[in-house]
Amino acid sequence: MNHIPDDPAISLRLMAIYACLLAAGWTTEISAIQPTRWIHTTEADFATGELDHTMVTNLGDLKLAPQVKTIGRTPRKATVIYDLQTVDEEIYLAAGPEAKLLRHQNDSFDTVFTLASEQIFALDVYQGQLLMAISGSTSRLAVLDGDNTEILIELEGIRYIWDVIVDNQIIYVATGTDGKLLRIDLSHPAPADQDHHDPRVKVLLDTAQKNLLCLGRDAQGHVYTGTDIDGLIYRLNPDQDADPYVLYDAAEPEIAALLVLDNGTVYAGTADADQAKHGRLKGEARKETGRPHRGQDQNNGDRQEQNKPLSASPTLTKSSNTPDIKGTSHSTTTNDLASDSPALQKQNSNHKTQSIPAKNGAPSTEQYNELRQVTDAWLTEARKTAISDQPPHSTPESQASNPTRASSSTTSKKRNKRPQTRRKPGNAIYRIGTDHFVSEIFRESVMVLKILEDHGRLIVATGNEGQIFHLDPDAEETTILTALNAQQVPTIFAEGDRLLAATANPAMVVELHRGFAGQGQYTSQVLDASHVSQWGTMHVTAKIPPDTSMAVEVRSGNVEDPERAAWSHWSPVITLNHDPQVPPSTPQRVRIDAPNARFFQYRLGLNGHEHASPVVDRIQITYVLPNLKPRITEFQARYPGKQPGGTTQSKGKPKINATISKHESDLNLLWKARDDNGDQLIFTIECQLAGSDKWILIAEDLSTSAYKWNTNRMPDGRYILKVNASDRKDNAPHLARTATRLSDPILIDNTPPQWIAPHPIQIVDNHVTVKASVRDALSPIKEVHWAIDSHDDWHMVSPTDLIYDSTAEDIIITIPDLTPGAHVITIRAVDLVNNALYKAQFVRID
Repeated sequence: MNHIPDDPAISLRLMAIYACLLAAGWTTEISAIQPTRWIHTTEADFATGELDHTMVTNLGDLKLAPQVKTIGRTPRKATVIYDLQTVDEEIYLAAGPEAKLLRHQNDSFDTVFTLASEQIFALDVYQGQLLMAISGSTSRLAVLDGDNTEILIELEGIRYIWDVIVDNQIIYVATGTDGKLLRIDLSHPAPADQDHHDPRVKVLLDTAQKNLLCLGRDAQGHVYTGTDIDGLIYRLNPDQDADPYVLYDAAEPEIAALLVLDNGTVYAGTADADQAKHGRLKGEARKETGRPHRGQDQNNGDRQEQNKPLSASPTLTKSSNTPDIKGTSHSTTTNDLASDSPALQKQNSNHKTQSIPAKNGAPSTEQYNELRQVTDAWLTEARKTAISDQPPHSTPESQASNPTRASSSTTSKKRNKRPQTRRKPGNAIYRIGTDHFVSEIFRESVMVLKILEDHGRLIVATGNEGQIFHLDPDAEETTILTALNAQQVPTIFAEGDRLLAATANPAMVVELHRGFAGQGQYTSQVLDASHVSQWGTMHVTAKIPPDTSMAVEVRSGNVEDPERAAWSHWSPVITLNHDPQVPPSTPQRVRIDAPNARFFQYRLGLNGHEHASPVVDRIQITYVLPNLKPRITEFQARYPGKQPGGTTQSKGKPKINATISKHESDLNLLWKARDDNGDQLIFTIECQLAGSDKWILIAEDLSTSAYKWNTNRMPDGRYILKVNASDRKDNAPHLARTATRLSDPILIDNTPPQWIAPHPIQIVDNHVTVKASVRDALSPIKEVHWAIDSHDDWHMVSPTDLIYDSTAEDIIITIPDLTPGAHVITIRAVDLVNNALYKAQFVRID
């Protein structure tokens, strides 16, 4: 919110307001000609209000949000949903911590079966049936046939299956904790001899990292996988014998989500749990930065390809007859691997993977707690290991990556430790083009758990605050679609015109329509004008497409909290409709129908439909504050080196031969003043001699709060100074306000002391005695010295009462042992403001 002074010109409407106020007796209350404005135009401005089915982008656009509703109820013991899949319009969930397969029926999710000491982290569709990747002591792939499970293949030596991709009868499997990528060809029958290696299983990649967490595949058949610990992205061609290579080495230790487009463009999301913190990484955007031009780049066909949907149909469901373009990890929040999945329950959980001892039979609550403790202990150790082994940021943002050869299935799995390097806070989404050019398109204090493509834009599920982001890389636009009442969103799934999101802690499934909600509302924060004010005009800058509209309401009150005391009622609705004659960048004037008050609030009702929403770019409210009296909080007058008031601060016994200080006649006048309206102040200074009733002008039309006054032009005496502050420059003459402040008494003394010698100089032998009085009209005598024959050897004289404390002092000067001849005796008398008297006299010693 910005308070910005308006132009000096006064509109006819404001002139009319002033006339009405004057007639109503507001002459001394409402006066500021220069109005003030509240402006809401950035994400930070709108974020302070209340969003109801509305959302704000990082570019400061306010619009309708998707319609969100909860689908069904999950069993009480299910707190984590690892993956979600639809088959024949039925929704299936892989849930935990006690491994369950759930199916949506009759507005609830019922248990199909429960697994003991195993988990299901990934679901897919294989030949029209639900494919389940079951992790356990003997991991396996199975399909659901009715309510029964049919095992397709058992994977000996594989503890965890993190992700799968189905390509007809070939299934790619990302595993842990040995970091292997498997290619399983189910077009061949199982071997008769189960004791030998199953020829249907081929190890495509055997990495030095413990776990391969996510998979992706492009239209050319290349397979991509992301790792834990080192944050590597591998790419390989399963149909060729060429070694795979590292496509990108991220600074973050874990690649948890991959989205691979048909043309090989890769979006990689990281999930370092230590960087998932509450709140935004940089807060809401607080300034306008413009927006990119969305014209096509003729030289970047890769970029144009990115803006195409994954298929001609908006539906992203999988088919057993077409290659699966699924591109993200099913297990991004579950790679702690424990059935209790503490990583999904802790706000700052770690996502390194590790084998957890299996337990026989259905685990009890005590076993859950024990397993949680075991997992936590391992996570602590794994976190330390991951930090010490954190890779260098080999490919900075906006630099081309340097593909390097990776280990093949026959290469040693020894992993070399690399030095730590500094990295940015938060987690990121990197875009890797087909030319291997890397750019960072997103960074926030969240874990990126899954990424979906939606017609050139990205839908991003995150933790640990249950947020789903919408990214438009070309427009550089980031929006929080919704923040669910859960810690993590492990998976999202696109089906037709809706998105299904599954959460953890607590576990629930929500449906987000791809289009906009039909209605939404935005209520601003309570705006404080600081004083009772007159409201001007509200200007609304918005794009209102056909068949959409926006309703505007306002209210005001004199209590900050509208719920604590009565405000005015919301004003009658003013509706703004689509008008082809009004460009979106042209503000529309809205009359503010609210009583004069200190506090103000507005409410916007957005009405749209699935394909269009009003988009508010800027709200401006103009108001007129009462012209408040300026304030002068301090006024001092001092000579250089002296205390306020012109007096000298004593610093102990004076030095005998000290040179006297210069008499200062320039008096420094200093004051502090402010105007709560922000009006420019001009100052006038006057003085008054003690005992007089007349004020004498010293200076006028000053624009600064300091003035040097030469007092040599003034008669000696005690004065009072007065400074006047006026805001007449920014207000009409009859509406201007002034403030006055007086100084403490000021002494002006430019006259030296007088020498009074009623007795002649006495000379006895070679001794000279001088008796005299020193008098000053205003200032106490400070010191008296004498010197002989113009020498600079001054001798201190004490008064007869031994203390200089008054304007009249008697002195006796005795000068012994003068040599015969003529001499000059010089006497110097100085008052407290350094006016000096010099008295010289000839004497002769015979």
